Amino acid sequence: ICKESCAAMADCSYLMLQSKEVDGSNRMAKLALIILEKLQAKQYFSRVYAAIYGGVFCWCNNLKLSIPLLSQGYQEGMLIGDIESAFINVIGFLHNRFLVGDALAELGKDIDIYRKRMVEYGQVSSRAITAPLQQTVSKLIHFSGDQSS
Repeated sequence: ICKESCAAMADCSYLMLQSKEVDGSNRMAKLALIILEKLQAKQYFSRVYAAIYGGVFCWCNNLKLSIPLLSQGYQEGMLIGDIESAFINVIGFLHNRFLVGDALAELGKDIDIYRKRMVEYGQVSSRAITAPLQQTVSKLIHFSGDQSS
């Protein structure tokens, strides 16, 4: 076991969801988090959080609980320079906020802020992935007539 093991286990945990192996995925995710902490593998923090809190955690827990953890994954990724993983955390962060019913006006502003950052950091695919969410939130705000909702 080495520092990279936490990232490998987190990725495997995420992949196990494709075969609906939720219990095994959850166990592997917990092991990945233990390895991340024990080996202080900070360089993999954002990648591990994206896979776990944007994946298996959402199958086993209330989505609201993942929101601060995905935000933390973004912040840590930006601090260490893991920009791609940081923005993968943001994608989960924004989508989960929408799914739990966060205020649309505030969410819309945050989507705009993060999408601008995605351009600044050259994260074209992350920006493209968030486009449907931005359009959906924008249309819901427009058609509700309540800009402060």
